Amino acid sequence: MLTKHRLLIADNSIFFRDALAQTLMSQIQGLQVDSVKNCAGGEQLLAQNRGEYMAVISGLVLEDAKAGAMLDLAAKYKIPAIALTSSLDRETRQLVMDRDVIDYFFKDQDGLEGIISLTKRLISNRKHKVLVVDDAPTYCAYLSALLERQQYQVIVAHTGEQAVDILARCSDISMVMMDYQLPGMSGYDVIRIIRKQYSSTELPIIGISGQTDQQIPAQILKCGANDFMYKGFTVEEFYSRINNMMDLLLSVRELKDAAYKDFLTGMPNRQYFYPAADALIAQPSSETGDLGFVMMDIDFFKQVNDRYGHSIGDEVLKVIANCIRAESQSNTLMARLGGEEFCLLTQGVSDSDLLTRMDKLRDLISDTEIAIPGESLKVTLSMGICMRKDETLEDLMEQADQALYMAKENGRNKVVVYQPQ
Repeated sequence: MLTKHRLLIADNSIFFRDALAQTLMSQIQGLQVDSVKNCAGGEQLLAQNRGEYMAVISGLVLEDAKAGAMLDLAAKYKIPAIALTSSLDRETRQLVMDRDVIDYFFKDQDGLEGIISLTKRLISNRKHKVLVVDDAPTYCAYLSALLERQQYQVIVAHTGEQAVDILARCSDISMVMMDYQLPGMSGYDVIRIIRKQYSSTELPIIGISGQTDQQIPAQILKCGANDFMYKGFTVEEFYSRINNMMDLLLSVRELKDAAYKDFLTGMPNRQYFYPAADALIAQPSSETGDLGFVMMDIDFFKQVNDRYGHSIGDEVLKVIANCIRAESQSNTLMARLGGEEFCLLTQGVSDSDLLTRMDKLRDLISDTEIAIPGESLKVTLSMGICMRKDETLEDLMEQADQALYMAKENGRNKVVVYQPQ
């Protein structure tokens, strides 16, 4: 999978090439764009930079080659292609679609905006995994090729049982494409199992069938699939349906982020933390290991706001949040509770190890300089720690808060472990 964001643009019009390249680079951070006016220049760059380009954007007709030649070169180097055209009559459209491009756009302002949107989508798609389930290896290979052209990561299963097993092991799959007729467990059964764990907005499912029975789409949709396609689909239809499903998924995730993330620091907020922490505490200790709770508070934060203003105070909160994230394990629940208060719920970490890690975090924060106009600023963090025996979340928060109070009373910039009275 490519890690670089690099495009190649080929078009006769230097004005359109430059406008497109400059607009793309201004709107997409880290994007590198190369541009050429002819097929020979494009082929030279493709040969020199094998594996570097995420896509080729090309006009249909270049000055030194026949129509569609640059799109053919992109296919030769196995690079997704986007076509540019000034008109789209029936013959031109057929010329474009015969090249298996991922999309085509007119060379106008609307086309410019469409290319920018598609480029952003291709970059975003790299983070998403699609599970393809079909008992025919050749058809799986075909679907995989279409999806990989759009930069998706693809996982393949040939039976319903394999699909269920993969979903049990991989919680980061974004979409499922499934034939309804599978050996053993049917597509219907797999969809029902998926829907017991994931809603239709959490994990979109597109059903597929090679049979033209009109009952099949209705049955698959009633089982919980989001959409359905017959196997005779066109590439345009395929990408349109895939893009619609991904747009739905991303829209839902954005809404959840808005509801469950602190807008300033990007950390989970209390609305997310409380139910997630309760669920973790409810699990058997044999599964979670030791649970530790940490309450944190920035020392003299009010003075920072009073002296430097709330905009600088906001920068301090962002820096502290980044430090907490950097020093936390992947299975640690964290949140900004509000104001200058943060908390952690750790699992599988002993009391001595937790104390060591929090002291390391405290040192990191006290040594971190926060750049402000004309000077630099340093702040400190006080922390209270407690380890769970059989307490509720409310009890843990109370104990950690008592330890935090002692850290403040004893001079701040300290980590104090709760001691039962």
